[in-house]
Amino acid sequence: MVVNAVWFLRIGVMLWFLAFSGPTPYFDMFFKVWGFGQYLVPLAILECYFWAQDRAKPSGKLAVAGGVFIATAFMGIGIVMATMGMWLPRIS
Repeated sequence: MVVNAVWFLRIGVMLWFLAFSGPTPYFDMFFKVWGFGQYLVPLAILECYFWAQDRAKPSGKLAVAGGVFIATAFMGIGIVMATMGMWLPRIS
């Protein structure tokens, strides 16, 4: 998960641009916070998954599955935004 930190950084930045229509005055603060979040958020989701797999009741497993689904949806949106904003414009 930590190896993919740059990937999560790009996805997070593109989600920020989607949510706020580009950089805002708070983007510098977001970028500093997301500098740690790019490592911590995926690891926290993975830890929740492992916890649910080993020790959770069915309701906990359902809650973690819903969280993983939401995180996957955000990743999908971020991937589409990164593709449209970073890579497709540079293909000639």
